[in-house]
Amino acid sequence: MFVLCLLGQRASAGAAIRKLDALAAPREAEDPLARAHRHLGHIYPAAFIEGDAWAALHHAEAARAAYVEGHNLRDGMYAACYVGLARLWLGQADEAERVLRGIPGREFSLVTMVRDNTLLTVLVERSAVEEARARATAQLERAQRVQGPGRRMTESMAHWVLADVALRAGDPGTAAREASLAVEGGLRARIHELPSALAVLARARLALGQPVEALAATNEAMATLAAGGGGLFRAPSVRLAHAEVLHAAGDHEAACSTLADARTRLLALADRIDDPAARQSFLENVPTHARTMALAREWLGEPR
Repeated sequence: MFVLCLLGQRASAGAAIRKLDALAAPREAEDPLARAHRHLGHIYPAAFIEGDAWAALHHAEAARAAYVEGHNLRDGMYAACYVGLARLWLGQADEAERVLRGIPGREFSLVTMVRDNTLLTVLVERSAVEEARARATAQLERAQRVQGPGRRMTESMAHWVLADVALRAGDPGTAAREASLAVEGGLRARIHELPSALAVLARARLALGQPVEALAATNEAMATLAAGGGGLFRAPSVRLAHAEVLHAAGDHEAACSTLADARTRLLALADRIDDPAARQSFLENVPTHARTMALAREWLGEPR
């Protein structure tokens, strides 16, 4: 499930989840680990393919509880990482940070890697620039001291965070350089992360007065979204970046069309949230979502 969703293979992932349900559902009542594994499997399409933070939170919390019940604390902590990630993209950044900082781990373990990468995302989204920069720099230094299949990806993730931090700190030159290192260093092979890194690169190029280069980056990002990438709830930020780059490049009609599509998709995700407070938080407390809605009102008026 993880690999199929990571690659954006929607049909194969759907077949796998149906098989998982058929195997696990009959055993759930007496076997908490069967229940935990089934919920864990459902996190992946919600997070990587659908971008549905509400569904991901439901499954992550259920998986965490069932792993604890089944005395599998390691996988319970792994599921908790997705609880934190889902809460971040529901606009609950304080709770997301609390959950993630409460997860113990050991160096170079899977839980630690996922926790640290997720916490970096929380810090960047909260514009906690100094801590995010310090943690990403330390992560990059640790990765460079070890050998193994995860080294290149860990380095690329650190470069991506450093790019985003530099952009938020008003240093587009550093942001463009770090984003390029992230994309070419390993993220180009990761379909679910590539669009977001390209969006950061595009924003940096736009800030440097390079609209043509910025548009090339968001065009590639949008093509990757169409091919199944852009998971972990970041697709709205990619669509917003593309609309703003198109607008800056003078293609106002395409910019409005892109923004209208972004708003429609965002509202469709919001409609899946059956808790009014959580729905409002999703639309108003996630900066990307709030800007998408505000810019759409400015450019397009209220939705029909």
